[in-house]
Amino acid sequence: MSQATETIMAPKFAPSDMELYLLRDELAETHEPRNIQERQLVTAIAQNWLRYQDALRVEQELMSSPELRQILLTRLDLFKAVTRHATDCERAWRHCVTRLEIMKRRRPKTLASPEARRSWNRLEGKLPPDKPLQSVYTSVMQATPAQLNSIRKHQRE
Repeated sequence: MSQATETIMAPKFAPSDMELYLLRDELAETHEPRNIQERQLVTAIAQNWLRYQDALRVEQELMSSPELRQILLTRLDLFKAVTRHATDCERAWRHCVTRLEIMKRRRPKTLASPEARRSWNRLEGKLPPDKPLQSVYTSVMQATPAQLNSIRKHQRE
């Protein structure tokens, strides 16, 4: 392996913990994690983003190397390893982002959520019930006298 290739493969710097924490905090402000799993995913997104940026830097240095032709002819495995690493880092980053977006969509709806502010809620002047009401009967013909009285009472209200 030539000295230029060894220089490309050796990391010039490792991302500092401070860089990771600053990126994580910025992502936390954007995504607003609400539980431990979401916080873990935000940290994983930051870590994978830094890994991806480092992999892209190494790949770019390899591509701009004056010995690229020689590397492709004699060290194709090195070229494939560098490009595969960059692809794997990007895939890991995208996977974490996707998982966080899925978790955010599955969050319980709150009064501040768009779902709670739908027009049908404003028209009726009340919020949707926490749980759907259980059906008491299947038809009026099968209703008991007590159920009929309850139906009449609700119709008057």
